[in-house]
Amino acid sequence: MECSTHAISTFAGSLSFIKKVYPNVETDLVESAKGVTFDEAFEKNYTLSDSGIAKIIKLRVPNSSQNKGKSAGFRVIYFITKRTNLVVFLNIFSKVGKGGKDNVPKSEIKEYLETYKSEQRSASLLKIDLTTFQF
Repeated sequence: MECSTHAISTFAGSLSFIKKVYPNVETDLVESAKGVTFDEAFEKNYTLSDSGIAKIIKLRVPNSSQNKGKSAGFRVIYFITKRTNLVVFLNIFSKVGKGGKDNVPKSEIKEYLETYKSEQRSASLLKIDLTTFQF
């Protein structure tokens, strides 16, 4: 993906929590991002919000620890904009197991966006390396 990739603190905290239960989550994320272009990431199917040049997308990522494919895997919520070729990871959660949930309420998405705006203004967004999913 040729773009600028960042995360908000919510994503970092959720990823840290998930790693305790599923230590291979970063490897699963790297595998799901491998070879994906910016345009492909922008055109993902499950769009939560779309303004034409910016979207919020829920991505399904298989959890290799459970061997049940994408349906029982992780959900990654990300903001993507064509204006600046920017991807910001907002949150990650497991669909099943500890802390698992099916959907993200609109109120939570608004909170993620407020966190993004605040962290962008204070220059505290976390830069992510997509080859390792390390900050």
